Amino acid sequence: MIYVVAVICGLLLGAALGFGMGLAAAEIYTAIGGARNGGPAMAGFFYVGPFGLIAGLLLGAALVLNYGGSAGGLSKGLFWGGGIVFAIGLVALMLPVVMNQSEKAARSKVNLEMQFEVGAKEADRLNQLKWGYQGEALEGKADYEFYNCRQEGEVYYLQGDMQMSDNPSRRLGLFSRQGKLQTFPISKTGPVQDVSEWSDWQQGDGVKFRWRMASAR
Repeated sequence: MIYVVAVICGLLLGAALGFGMGLAAAEIYTAIGGARNGGPAMAGFFYVGPFGLIAGLLLGAALVLNYGGSAGGLSKGLFWGGGIVFAIGLVALMLPVVMNQSEKAARSKVNLEMQFEVGAKEADRLNQLKWGYQGEALEGKADYEFYNCRQEGEVYYLQGDMQMSDNPSRRLGLFSRQGKLQTFPISKTGPVQDVSEWSDWQQGDGVKFRWRMASAR
């Protein structure tokens, strides 16, 4: 009879611990990886939850057997087994957090200057011109206004400045005129150590683009 009670208690504790660890993992993974239609949450729940389920089953059964005075050697083995599985589950739960923090610490910040050249005919609609930057984000938007603007002869120079991570998967300068988005590749790859000179101009549709960057020490 004691073994039946041990199994039942183990299942109850396992269900509670598995659900708790799975829910915690779902929250942590979502915070790190974003919602993505529930993908990280499901991965966290079904990846970490089983560790809690097994650990709870072993620990619950061990508690019943220990306090019931039966199978002392078995209860100790279940305790050790449950503790080890629980520790592995905690490592699996916290490993993405540690890796994410290490990745952030390894990145430095970079100051990026982007300059756009447009013709003087744009003078009446400069407030409709926007800029943006795409780095690690999957989608880029040009929704920043140009606050730095100067005219030289028949052209306007519009500048956007920002701080970004040191080594993103891509670097693109973005320019929008009346909702029409243009993208310009920023060819610099890898860590940025020193101030770079202005790049060569890239020709777009009615706009030219160039950039330079420096490490933000």
